[in-house]
Amino acid sequence: MLIEIEKGVELAGKSPNVRLCPVLVDTLDAAGNVFSFNQLPKFDSGLQSFSNDQFVSVFSSDGFVYNAQVEVGSGRTLRTTMSSLFANNVIHLTPTSGNQYEIAYNVIDLVSPLSERFSDILSTLPKPPAHFIGRDAVLSEVQRQLVNHGAVILVAQGGMGKSSVALQFAKQHQKSYDSIFWVPCNTAATAISALRDYAGSHFGLVGFESMDTADIVSFMGDKLSKCHCYLLILDNVDDESVLDQILVSTLSGDVVITSRSNAGLAVKMRNWIDPLAKNVIVETWPSDVTYKFLKQRLDQKFDYLTVDQNEVDALNKLIQHIDGLPLAAEQAAAFMEREQTNFSVLVRRITSYLAENPDPRLGVASVSLAAIVSTGLDTIGNAASLLMQVLSFYSSRDIPFDLVDQVVLLLSEGEVEGIEKTDFNTQVLLRKLRSQSLLYDSPNNMLSTHQLIQQVVLSVMLPSTRPKLSHISLKSLLNIFPKEVDGQFESSKIPLANVLLSHVATVSESIPSDSFDHSSELFDPLDDFQWQCQLFCSFIGYYSQQIDLLEELLTRRSAHYNTREHESVATTINNMGMVASSRVKVNMPKPCCCMKNHLRHLSKCMEHENVKVYGTREHASVGTTLGNMGLVADSYGEYAKAMQLYEESLAIKVKVFRTREHADIATTLNNMGQVAFCQGEYAKAMQLYEESLATFVKVYGTREHALVGTTLNNMGQVTDSQGEYAKAMQLYEESLATLVKVYGTREHAEVGTTLNNMGSVASNQGEYAKAMELYEESLATYVKVYGTREHASVATTLNAMGLVASSQSEYAKAMQLYEETLATFIKVYGTREHASVGTTLGNMGSVADSQGEYAKAMLLYEESLATFVKVYGTREHASVATTLNAMGLVAFGQGEYAKAMQLYEESLAIKVKVYGTREHADVAITLNNMGSVAVCQGEYAKAMQLYEETLVTYVKVYGTREHALVGTTLNNMGSVADSQGEYAKAMQLYEESLSIKVKV
Repeated sequence: MLIEIEKGVELAGKSPNVRLCPVLVDTLDAAGNVFSFNQLPKFDSGLQSFSNDQFVSVFSSDGFVYNAQVEVGSGRTLRTTMSSLFANNVIHLTPTSGNQYEIAYNVIDLVSPLSERFSDILSTLPKPPAHFIGRDAVLSEVQRQLVNHGAVILVAQGGMGKSSVALQFAKQHQKSYDSIFWVPCNTAATAISALRDYAGSHFGLVGFESMDTADIVSFMGDKLSKCHCYLLILDNVDDESVLDQILVSTLSGDVVITSRSNAGLAVKMRNWIDPLAKNVIVETWPSDVTYKFLKQRLDQKFDYLTVDQNEVDALNKLIQHIDGLPLAAEQAAAFMEREQTNFSVLVRRITSYLAENPDPRLGVASVSLAAIVSTGLDTIGNAASLLMQVLSFYSSRDIPFDLVDQVVLLLSEGEVEGIEKTDFNTQVLLRKLRSQSLLYDSPNNMLSTHQLIQQVVLSVMLPSTRPKLSHISLKSLLNIFPKEVDGQFESSKIPLANVLLSHVATVSESIPSDSFDHSSELFDPLDDFQWQCQLFCSFIGYYSQQIDLLEELLTRRSAHYNTREHESVATTINNMGMVASSRVKVNMPKPCCCMKNHLRHLSKCMEHENVKVYGTREHASVGTTLGNMGLVADSYGEYAKAMQLYEESLAIKVKVFRTREHADIATTLNNMGQVAFCQGEYAKAMQLYEESLATFVKVYGTREHALVGTTLNNMGQVTDSQGEYAKAMQLYEESLATLVKVYGTREHAEVGTTLNNMGSVASNQGEYAKAMELYEESLATYVKVYGTREHASVATTLNAMGLVASSQSEYAKAMQLYEETLATFIKVYGTREHASVGTTLGNMGSVADSQGEYAKAMLLYEESLATFVKVYGTREHASVATTLNAMGLVAFGQGEYAKAMQLYEESLAIKVKVYGTREHADVAITLNNMGSVAVCQGEYAKAMQLYEETLVTYVKVYGTREHALVGTTLNNMGSVADSQGEYAKAMQLYEESLSIKVKV
């Protein structure tokens, strides 16, 4: 790419394709320092002037787009004519004096051929109208508003052609923009779906299909705040609250909004765009414009018909019926073209409809449209008409062809009077609907229709057919919605599920609430569909949407059964509690004391509703609910309460099932084992896990089952914590083999978890290279399963890799891994107030402590502590105690022994309170640290007393003296005896310590 720029020499005609885009410009002084920023004006083509040093996009005559940085080593302002003369790989600036400056021309990137650039820019937009007339003044005003303010709202009632105006403007001005984005805002779901597609297709975001809504909105907001040469069209913003959900930053490009009402929009636009942005009203067509449209649309047929005076009279009557509504005019023309009929026939049909329906429900502006659409439905055939009626229950945007095929299939399976099965051919029916302009093809290979058309179709639908067609619309969605298999959704089906999810609210709202009486056929399919949707939301991590779905299910089920005292209602409340609980443990955006109270409330509702329904506590569902209440208590570290709930749940289940050999009982035993493990009661935990394992094997008749693999994994965690690393690795290896056998692949989340745990064992054994290898495979597995690095499990693995690096004294690498972990957790949870964030900050503090950066370490620990207290709503939590212990280590390293002892004592008190006992490994760790402080303070008797309690605790917890921590404690005791001059005792302690360490 070679350009020469000369001052005062016009080279017009040699650079027809040269163009500058509006970009931010750095202006340099003579020394090369940035002293101001300028905004270049926008121009289409031809010779233009520019000043100082600039970043410019040049659309050159060789057909390619270049972004270049022009640097001038002078402080003077250069105004010059720009042209493209291609030679020598340099730009020449020739000022008035005749002195020639040779400057660097840095080609940053080669984008695409110019012809391809402009042909592709409209590819993601709906097809512009083929016959567009009568809106020149509106288009001019849109352009004026965008030039002055960068934004405009097109306001009009439905069917007036607001979207057509926006599309036509995009078509006319496509060369003025690098990108054009079309976002249908009928609902928040359709808008977010469009943003998701642009994130992947336009900006190349990896894993966009499975990313959480907040992440997509944040990503697109960041991109749109940094780009400048784009047009963003927000179509059908009838509910301004949609903007709150899809816009998170200032918009810097041109923005066109279409809306039926401007109420509230102007206020919101001030926040994102320009407070002076104006509305442009799209008025109805005058009669002469309607006449011109019909003449253009019908072409020779129009000329032929208007020879007859009767047809001219009918045409004038039709124009009156159309009443300046462009959508009605298009429907009328499509009907005449398809039916090959005249104006008189159409007018008679409209008149007949209006006589039979004197009070249509759509309002005055749409009366004639209802008549014309109804006429079209009557003449396209019963099968096509029924298909359109079913499709009207869905969102008007992005109807997948798979969904249409399913609707046609179900229609063909039903017995419809006067319609043969052979009439239900999808392609034939779609051809008819397209010919009547009832449907059109979306750019993303889906179908769309007009919202007003849907309203008309629903209004003219026969009440007697509505329930059956509603049933078909729901069942079709349910049939093609991806199903979970072993808790997983096939990654290739995630995009389809995201699209179908956008139809949930529309379908629910389209069906009257009084349709759900006890005999209704609509209840079950909608219930099943929304249940599948909430499972998908759970898998992807759309927890707010999942809660919304469950709340809607709760409302509908209560109304359907006319009571909350029903098994289905109790089940829904139960699942709401489980989702809320999982948000605490896995993916909760803002865990806090309020959520804790909410969970407790749900727990009481679960118990009350189930007992009320069954009239007794001795029922399987009551047992299940008590178990879920145990999960809630477990989530907040209330282990004693959790164990109590699990034990009651177990007793009820044993009584109901009359045996302990039941899968539900095995699951409860597993949960009890998890609580015992958290309490440090490893022997009890292992006993519970072993019974759970034996029960699962007995129930399923094999060890090759996912729950068997999970239980083996849990047993591995116990033995790992007991320091029995060989046994732990053996259990993990069997768990891994079982899971791979069950799922038929290593690419599964549970496999990733097991690999992670195996990495922990290897790390504890000092086999750091092996540990890192296992963690890397675990990381790759998670990324493959979830399609992104922005997932909690990925962050957890990065954290574990940081621990390995830290153990090897690779502190820089460890800090880098922790920083990525922290960024991922914050991205996933949308906040720093999360337990996983607190843990990561603590690990970063540990690295800083190891590097001697005590002030930095203390700051990180303090933020970690504040995070845990905020998350759990109390200081009485194990994580708080652990952080206080770490802060004590920092104070100890700085020689602040009194402060260290104070921190250790608070940590100890919390641990004893949380675990309900002093016999816990975490308690022993703090006692040991307190002993070290006592030694440094010269209080040897106190130190020996603390070390002795530490020793007794470790032996009690691990059930043996042959443990590494026992050996360390004996060594510390030997050091105290040595300091006190008790050399024989010291030697005895040192020898036992050495013997244990060698053996272990």
